[in-house]
Amino acid sequence: MTQRPDPPATKRFSVPCAALVLAGVGFALPAAATDLANPPTPTSAASFAPGRGPVPERLSYPACVERGLRRSLHVAAARTSLDLYEAKLREARTGPWPKLSFSGLVSSVPEAIAGTSGENPLTDYSWDLATMKPLVAVELSITQPLWTFGKLSALRTMAERGVDVAHAVTKIAEDELRYQVARAYWGLVLYEASKDMIADGKRILGEQRERLARLKETNDDGYNPSDEARLETYAAEVEDKVRGAERARNLALGGLRIALDQSDLEIDATDTELQPLDFPLGEAAVYEALALANQPQLLALRGGVAARLQHVTLYEAYLWPDIVAIARLADARVIGRKSVEGSGAANPYNPAQSLAGLAVRWNLDFARTLAQRDQMRAEYRAIELKHRAELDVVRMDVRRLWGELRDLRVMVGIQERAMKAARGWLLAESLAWEDGFQEFAEVLRATEAWYRRRLAWLQAQYDLQVAIAALSRAVGADITKVAPAESVEPTVR
Repeated sequence: MTQRPDPPATKRFSVPCAALVLAGVGFALPAAATDLANPPTPTSAASFAPGRGPVPERLSYPACVERGLRRSLHVAAARTSLDLYEAKLREARTGPWPKLSFSGLVSSVPEAIAGTSGENPLTDYSWDLATMKPLVAVELSITQPLWTFGKLSALRTMAERGVDVAHAVTKIAEDELRYQVARAYWGLVLYEASKDMIADGKRILGEQRERLARLKETNDDGYNPSDEARLETYAAEVEDKVRGAERARNLALGGLRIALDQSDLEIDATDTELQPLDFPLGEAAVYEALALANQPQLLALRGGVAARLQHVTLYEAYLWPDIVAIARLADARVIGRKSVEGSGAANPYNPAQSLAGLAVRWNLDFARTLAQRDQMRAEYRAIELKHRAELDVVRMDVRRLWGELRDLRVMVGIQERAMKAARGWLLAESLAWEDGFQEFAEVLRATEAWYRRRLAWLQAQYDLQVAIAALSRAVGADITKVAPAESVEPTVR
C-alpha cells in the first residue's frame, strides 16, 4: 500500500543537444515505460518503425491525463475494486431487513383403506396409482432481527470503511497515472525542444570539416591537425548521442502508450512550451499538512485501521446472543379432495404448521470466538503501528520533494542567466576568431559552454515539471491549484 515518491531522474538516459555533444554530455529523459508496467509489447515497438505510425495527435498534458484516466487498465482495475466494496456495503445495509424464505413440495399420497388403523403403511393404504392424489405443501418463513448487540452496526461500519479504502486505492492509481504521464509527456516536449540544437550541432560539425579540409588542401597556416582529430572525435559522439535521443524519445512515448492504453499513439508536442507553470510555492509545513489530510496512502491506512477496529468489535459482539422475531406460515393440501382426512396429509408428523414468536440465537463456542477476537486485535495493532510509521515517512518525503522543487525553481533562473552569459562569450570568441585574434580551439570551448548551459536550462525546466507532479502525488492534490497563505518565492543567493 505504501508508495514512495521517487526523484525525477530515477533512471536517466543520455539525450543530446547537438553542440553539447561537442562537450560529450547529454540530458535526461525518463524511462517512463519501464516505470509504469512491463516494457512495450512487440506491437507497440513495431509502431516505432518509420512509415508505420499513425498521424501524430496534438495533445496537451491535461488531455493526456484525461484520456489516461478513461483508458488506463490500472485505473480501471482500481475502480473495479471500488464497485466490489460498494456492493458489499449495500449488502451490509440489508442486515436489519427481515429475511424471507419460501419452500414448496409436490408429492403424492395413497388412499387410506376403510376400517384400518392407518398404522401400517404397507397394508393400511392403497398404493394403486389410480387412487393416489397429489400433495402440495408450502412454507413461508420470516426472521426479523430485533437486537444483535452491535453485530449489524459493526458489519455496516466495516463495509463503509472498505469503501473508503477502495476510494483511496483508486486515487492512488489516478495520482500515479498523472505522475507517470507527466514524466513521459514532458520528456517528449524536452526532446522536441532540443531537436533544433541537435540539427545545429550536426551542421556545425559538417561546416568545420569542410573548412579544415580546405585549409589542409591549400597548406594554409591556420590548419591544425589537432582540430581535425578533435572534430572527428566529437562527430562520433554526436552520432551516439543522436541515436540515444531517439531511443529515449521512444521510451517516453512507450510510457504514454501504456498509460493511455493506446499502442499506436503518436504525439506531436512541437507547439508545447516546456516552461513550467508559475504558481506561489508555500512553506513546507503547508504541503505537509495537506499530505497528512489528503494523501491516498494514508487515507487507505486510516480506513484499514477503522475497519480492523470494527472487526474486533464484531467478534466481541459474537459473545452475545441475537434476539429475533420468527413467523412461519405453512399449509399442505391434497388436490382433488375436500378433506385431508384419511390421507397422508393428516399424518401427525406433517410439518405443515404455522407459528410466530420470539427466538434467541446464540453461538456458544466461546473459546473459538475469543481466539478469533484476539487475532483481530493483533491485526488492528499491526496496521495502527504501520499507519503511525507511515506518517513520519510522508512528512520526510514531502519535505524532501518540497526542497527539490524549491531549489529547481531557483536553478531555472540561474541556468537561464548562465546560458545568456555563455551565448555572449561564444559571440565574442567567434568574432575574435574571424578577425584573426583567437584560435579555433577557444571557439570550440565557448561553443561547448553555450550548449552545456542551454542543455542545463532545458533539463532544469523538465526536472521542475516532474518535481511539480511528484509533490502533487505526494500530497494527494494538485499543488499548482493550492493557494497557501504565504509563499516562498525563488531567491538566488
